[in-house]
Amino acid sequence: MNTYTKIATSILFLLVFTGARTIAQEPKCNLTLAQAPELRGFKLGMSPEDVIAKMPGLNIRPANRRKYRVVAINFTPNDLSMRNGVINLDRTSYVSATRFPIYEGLTSAGIHFLDEKAFLIELFYDDSTKWNDVDEFADKVASSLHLPKAWIGDDDKSERFIKCNGFLIETELKSSTSPVLRIGDPSMLLEIQGRKEDRNEKQRNTFKP
Repeated sequence: MNTYTKIATSILFLLVFTGARTIAQEPKCNLTLAQAPELRGFKLGMSPEDVIAKMPGLNIRPANRRKYRVVAINFTPNDLSMRNGVINLDRTSYVSATRFPIYEGLTSAGIHFLDEKAFLIELFYDDSTKWNDVDEFADKVASSLHLPKAWIGDDDKSERFIKCNGFLIETELKSSTSPVLRIGDPSMLLEIQGRKEDRNEKQRNTFKP
Protein backbone atom coordinates (compact mmCIF):
# COMPACT_ATOMS: atom_id res chain seq x y z
CA MET A 1 0.00 0.00 0.00
CA ASN A 2 1.52 3.35 -1.00
CA THR A 3 1.63 6.40 1.25
CA TYR A 4 -1.24 8.19 -0.47
CA THR A 5 -3.49 5.13 -0.12
CA LYS A 6 -2.57 4.73 3.54
CA ILE A 7 -3.41 8.37 4.18
CA ALA A 8 -6.74 8.20 2.35
CA THR A 9 -7.67 5.06 4.29
CA SER A 10 -6.73 6.52 7.66
CA ILE A 11 -8.65 9.76 7.19
CA LEU A 12 -11.78 7.78 6.34
CA PHE A 13 -11.23 5.70 9.47
CA LEU A 14 -10.83 8.80 11.62
CA LEU A 15 -13.96 10.40 10.20
CA VAL A 16 -16.02 7.31 11.00
CA PHE A 17 -14.45 6.65 14.40
CA THR A 18 -14.46 10.21 15.71
CA GLY A 19 -17.95 10.91 14.45
CA ALA A 20 -19.42 7.76 15.88
CA ARG A 21 -17.57 7.36 19.13
CA THR A 22 -14.70 9.52 20.31
CA ILE A 23 -16.18 13.00 19.74
CA ALA A 24 -19.28 12.01 21.70
CA GLN A 25 -17.23 11.28 24.82
CA GLU A 26 -16.27 13.83 27.40
CA PRO A 27 -12.69 15.11 27.04
CA LYS A 28 -10.09 13.37 29.17
CA CYS A 29 -7.60 16.16 28.54
CA ASN A 30 -8.12 19.91 28.95
CA LEU A 31 -5.62 21.07 26.33
CA THR A 32 -7.00 23.35 23.61
CA LEU A 33 -6.22 23.30 19.90
CA ALA A 34 -3.67 26.10 20.40
CA GLN A 35 -1.92 23.86 22.97
CA ALA A 36 -1.78 20.81 20.71
CA PRO A 37 1.72 19.31 20.65
CA GLU A 38 4.05 19.71 17.72
CA LEU A 39 5.11 16.47 16.01
CA ARG A 40 8.54 16.57 14.34
CA GLY A 41 8.02 20.23 13.46
CA PHE A 42 4.45 19.74 12.21
CA LYS A 43 1.58 21.43 14.02
CA LEU A 44 -2.18 21.60 13.58
CA GLY A 45 -3.23 24.84 11.91
CA MET A 46 0.00 25.32 9.97
CA SER A 47 -0.28 26.29 6.31
CA PRO A 48 1.11 24.48 3.25
CA GLU A 49 3.69 27.28 3.00
CA ASP A 50 4.81 26.52 6.57
CA VAL A 51 5.45 22.90 5.60
CA ILE A 52 7.32 23.86 2.43
CA ALA A 53 9.52 26.21 4.46
CA LYS A 54 10.69 23.19 6.48
CA MET A 55 11.49 21.18 3.33
CA PRO A 56 12.32 23.62 0.51
CA GLY A 57 11.42 22.15 -2.87
CA LEU A 58 8.50 20.12 -1.53
CA ASN A 59 5.51 20.10 -3.87
CA ILE A 60 2.00 20.19 -2.42
CA ARG A 61 -0.76 19.59 -4.93
CA PRO A 62 -3.47 22.26 -5.30
CA ALA A 63 -6.63 22.03 -3.23
CA ASN A 64 -9.70 20.41 -4.74
CA ARG A 65 -13.04 22.18 -5.10
CA ARG A 66 -13.83 21.42 -1.48
CA LYS A 67 -10.63 23.22 -0.44
CA TYR A 68 -8.99 20.00 0.72
CA ARG A 69 -5.46 18.89 -0.11
CA VAL A 70 -2.88 16.51 1.25
CA VAL A 71 0.86 16.07 1.03
CA ALA A 72 2.23 12.52 1.21
CA ILE A 73 5.90 12.25 2.14
CA ASN A 74 8.17 9.20 2.07
CA PHE A 75 11.38 9.52 4.05
CA THR A 76 14.55 7.89 2.74
CA PRO A 77 18.07 7.48 4.17
CA ASN A 78 19.46 8.48 0.77
CA ASP A 79 21.11 11.90 0.67
CA LEU A 80 19.31 13.11 -2.48
CA SER A 81 21.95 15.83 -2.68
CA MET A 82 21.24 16.55 -6.34
CA ARG A 83 17.73 17.68 -5.37
CA ASN A 84 18.57 19.37 -2.05
CA GLY A 85 17.09 16.41 -0.21
CA VAL A 86 13.63 16.53 -1.85
CA ILE A 87 12.21 14.74 -4.90
CA ASN A 88 8.57 15.06 -6.03
CA LEU A 89 6.99 12.20 -8.00
CA ASP A 90 3.30 12.22 -8.90
CA ARG A 91 1.31 12.26 -5.63
CA THR A 92 4.26 11.48 -3.34
CA SER A 93 7.36 13.40 -2.32
CA TYR A 94 10.60 11.78 -1.15
CA VAL A 95 12.59 13.55 1.54
CA SER A 96 16.05 12.65 2.77
CA ALA A 97 16.17 11.92 6.50
CA THR A 98 19.93 12.38 6.19
CA ARG A 99 19.53 15.96 4.96
CA PHE A 100 16.66 16.55 7.38
CA PRO A 101 17.60 14.53 10.50
CA ILE A 102 14.49 15.66 12.41
CA TYR A 103 12.66 12.98 10.41
CA GLU A 104 14.95 10.07 11.29
CA GLY A 105 12.96 7.04 12.40
CA LEU A 106 10.01 7.90 10.15
CA THR A 107 9.10 6.02 6.99
CA SER A 108 6.38 8.40 5.85
CA ALA A 109 4.05 11.21 6.85
CA GLY A 110 0.78 12.69 5.71
CA ILE A 111 -0.45 16.22 6.31
CA HIS A 112 -4.04 17.07 5.45
CA PHE A 113 -5.24 20.62 4.85
CA LEU A 114 -8.70 22.15 4.77
CA ASP A 115 -9.05 25.85 3.96
CA GLU A 116 -5.22 26.03 3.93
CA LYS A 117 -4.89 24.84 7.55
CA ALA A 118 -3.46 21.48 8.64
CA PHE A 119 -6.17 19.53 10.44
CA LEU A 120 -4.70 16.02 10.44
CA ILE A 121 -1.06 15.00 10.81
CA GLU A 122 0.07 11.39 10.52
CA LEU A 123 3.48 9.93 11.25
CA PHE A 124 4.44 6.40 10.21
CA TYR A 125 7.50 5.08 12.08
CA ASP A 126 10.03 2.43 11.14
CA ASP A 127 10.46 -0.70 13.24
CA SER A 128 13.82 0.23 14.75
CA THR A 129 12.18 0.66 18.18
CA LYS A 130 10.47 -2.47 19.42
CA TRP A 131 7.23 -2.18 21.40
CA ASN A 132 5.58 -4.96 23.36
CA ASP A 133 2.07 -3.69 22.63
CA VAL A 134 0.08 -0.59 21.72
CA ASP A 135 -0.34 0.42 25.37
CA GLU A 136 3.42 0.67 25.87
CA PHE A 137 3.73 2.77 22.72
CA ALA A 138 0.77 4.97 23.71
CA ASP A 139 2.10 5.61 27.21
CA LYS A 140 5.50 6.62 25.83
CA VAL A 141 3.79 9.04 23.42
CA ALA A 142 1.78 10.54 26.27
CA SER A 143 4.87 10.98 28.46
CA SER A 144 6.93 12.53 25.65
CA LEU A 145 4.16 14.95 24.65
CA HIS A 146 3.18 15.76 28.26
CA LEU A 147 -0.33 14.42 27.82
CA PRO A 148 -2.46 12.65 30.43
CA LYS A 149 -2.44 8.89 30.07
CA ALA A 150 -6.17 8.92 29.47
CA TRP A 151 -6.26 6.54 26.54
CA ILE A 152 -9.47 4.90 25.40
CA GLY A 153 -9.81 1.86 23.18
CA ASP A 154 -10.86 -1.76 23.37
CA ASP A 155 -8.31 -4.16 24.78
CA ASP A 156 -8.51 -6.35 21.68
CA LYS A 157 -7.94 -3.45 19.29
CA SER A 158 -4.66 -2.02 18.00
CA GLU A 159 -5.59 1.67 18.45
CA ARG A 160 -5.67 3.97 21.47
CA PHE A 161 -7.14 7.48 21.57
CA ILE A 162 -6.99 10.58 23.76
CA LYS A 163 -9.66 13.24 23.36
CA CYS A 164 -8.59 16.73 24.44
CA ASN A 165 -10.75 19.86 24.37
CA GLY A 166 -9.34 20.92 21.01
CA PHE A 167 -7.80 17.86 19.36
CA LEU A 168 -7.60 14.10 19.17
CA ILE A 169 -4.53 11.86 19.32
CA GLU A 170 -4.42 8.29 18.05
CA THR A 171 -1.71 5.69 18.43
CA GLU A 172 -1.76 2.51 16.39
CA LEU A 173 0.39 -0.59 16.60
CA LYS A 174 -0.50 -3.72 14.69
CA SER A 175 1.55 -6.89 14.65
CA SER A 176 2.06 -6.58 10.90
CA THR A 177 2.84 -2.85 10.78
CA SER A 178 5.09 -0.30 12.40
CA PRO A 179 3.78 2.33 14.85
CA VAL A 180 1.54 5.15 13.67
CA LEU A 181 0.77 8.42 15.44
CA ARG A 182 -2.03 10.76 14.38
CA ILE A 183 -3.23 14.09 15.69
CA GLY A 184 -6.37 15.74 14.36
CA ASP A 185 -8.73 18.66 14.82
CA PRO A 186 -12.21 17.11 15.32
CA SER A 187 -14.03 20.29 14.30
CA MET A 188 -12.37 20.17 10.87
CA LEU A 189 -13.01 16.44 10.57
CA LEU A 190 -16.70 17.10 11.16
CA GLU A 191 -16.58 20.02 8.70
CA ILE A 192 -15.33 17.66 6.00
CA GLN A 193 -18.08 15.21 6.85
CA GLY A 194 -20.64 18.02 6.66
CA ARG A 195 -19.38 19.21 3.28
CA LYS A 196 -19.58 15.67 1.96
CA GLU A 197 -23.16 15.33 3.19
CA ASP A 198 -24.08 18.72 1.66
CA ARG A 199 -22.64 17.62 -1.68
CA ASN A 200 -24.56 14.35 -1.58
CA GLU A 201 -27.77 16.19 -0.72
CA LYS A 202 -27.25 18.59 -3.60
CA GLN A 203 -26.72 15.69 -5.99
CA ARG A 204 -29.91 14.03 -4.78
CA ASN A 205 -31.89 17.28 -5.15
CA THR A 206 -30.67 17.87 -8.71
CA PHE A 207 -31.04 14.26 -9.84
CA LYS A 208 -33.13 13.81 -12.98
CA PRO A 209 -34.41 10.37 -13.94
